[in-house]
Amino acid sequence: MSVTAAAQRFSALDGATPMPAQLFAAEAVSARTDTLSRMELGDLAWLAELDVDDRAEAVAEIRDALAMAMNSKDSAPLRNMLHAWAATATVMRDPLRRAVHTHRADDSDFVDVEIPRRGGDVRP
Repeated sequence: MSVTAAAQRFSALDGATPMPAQLFAAEAVSARTDTLSRMELGDLAWLAELDVDDRAEAVAEIRDALAMAMNSKDSAPLRNMLHAWAATATVMRDPLRRAVHTHRADDSDFVDVEIPRRGGDVRP
């Protein structure tokens, strides 16, 4: 089944909802190349900020949440998931924030601390 036919079939399940078509377009672009064009992704342009593994995970979650939304007629979980992934993409766009989230910790990242004393942090 072609991507267009699948998108039309899925869209028919929920009338004018644009998300199925956007999802199929994102999957088609992702299958074609690792370098995504924001223009081709439309409202899912933030997918271009993610690395290949995170993008695949996001698309899979979108697909699952979309199916649940269509079955339950409740789009709130889909909207919440899209918001969470878009926020993740925003963080990953910033090189410093990306480094904080993707850095592998080693012993130099940690320090020894004393056991807290009763009565707070104030020393006599």
